Formats: sequence, structure tokens, C-alpha cells
Amino acid sequence: MLTISVRSLIAVLALFSVTAAAASPDDKLPTPAEVMFDRQHLEAAKAGDMLTYTVKREVSDAAALGPGFEDKIDLKINSVAEDNTKAVSVQVFTGERARDPNDITGMTGNPVLVFFLDRAVFGYAAVAGGSRAYLKNRFRIELRDTAKIKAAKVKYKGDTYDGYHVRVQPYAVDGNKAKMRGYADSVFEVVLSEKIPGHFAMFKLDIKSTEKGRPSLVETISLNGAEVVQ
Repeated sequence: MLTISVRSLIAVLALFSVTAAAASPDDKLPTPAEVMFDRQHLEAAKAGDMLTYTVKREVSDAAALGPGFEDKIDLKINSVAEDNTKAVSVQVFTGERARDPNDITGMTGNPVLVFFLDRAVFGYAAVAGGSRAYLKNRFRIELRDTAKIKAAKVKYKGDTYDGYHVRVQPYAVDGNKAKMRGYADSVFEVVLSEKIPGHFAMFKLDIKSTEKGRPSLVETISLNGAEVVQ
């Protein structure tokens, strides 16, 4: 589960691609969908480049959600084609948690985004219940319709760059929120800058319930060497 195969990569990007997104409330800013799905995240990457992301999972109830942990994802650029698409290798986790490595060709986007989206919906379904297909579709719709974007700063290896902070609560306005065990206000965030390798500095899912006694899950995926300034 949660490996990044070519098939799942195409399927998830197709599902979440929202190029007909509503305009940003601030005309000076792109829409959340534009920065997350319409940009070539790996455009500046060169053969041999390696991006490492730290994954930190924190849970309030290990019996219900499994233990918390800290691990990593390695994204290696193997080669660059004439059209500037990339052949990449993705290694998710290490040791006993390690998934089989994935080799993917023809890439322009960052496959760690797909991992986050899949992880976010899977984690939400684990505590709130419901169909993952339904939850993915709601996530897609709210990224288009209600996600918020604002300017942010990202520090990377000593330099500070302009970027964006995307925040979405995909189930807060859902017609079925009463069935979601108090988790409907859970928050999902992405911080990115086009000036850093792979664009994405941080992904975060913060899944918490308003009902007493329900377990909580917070997971962050951070690019090593990157720091969110604001």
C-alpha cells in the first residue's frame, strides 16, 4: 500500500488535476491547483540529483493507528531526456518499512506530491471512515473551489526564497460531514517555492476530531535542507 507505481501516479494526478480552477482571491497569486499540478516541479533537476524528504508521523493512539515513526523518501534523478522530462527512482522508507523502489520515466511533476495526496486520503479514511474514492473526489473539488493560497517564504540551504502556502479543509463543507466522526475540520497544508529543487518544501496533514476520545494523526513530509519561514 502507498507505493508510487507508474499506474497510480497517472491515476492520482488525473484525479487531482484541476486546471479549470477558480481564480485566486488575490489576482497577484496563482491558484492552488496551478502551483501544485500545472508547474514542472522537476524542470531544473539534473541527472544525478538526489532529493531527500523526511517523513514524521505522530499519533495519539498507537493501538488504533499504528506507531509513530520518522523515516525518509529518496527521489533520485537518473537521466534527463531531450524534452527535459526526467527518469527518476523513488525509494519510500527504509528498513522494515521500505517499499519496493519505483523507476518512473517521462516525469515533469514531483512524485512526492502523489505520495502526500494518497497518504492524506488514506490517513483520513482510516479514522473518519468512508470510501477513499469519495474522499479523493471531495479533496479534488475543494482544492479547486475552497483551498486558500498565500505568499510564504522558504529558506533552503541558507538562502530565502518567495513561495506559497496552500491550505485546504476538504471535508469542512461536505454534505456528509456529520458521518465523519468529528474529523471534518481536519487541515491539509502544502508549502512550496519554484526556486527550490522539486518545488515542495513541506506537506502536512493534521487529522483531529472534535469528538472526545478519537485518535489524532499529524504527519509532515519535509525536504531536507528546507525550512518554512512563514
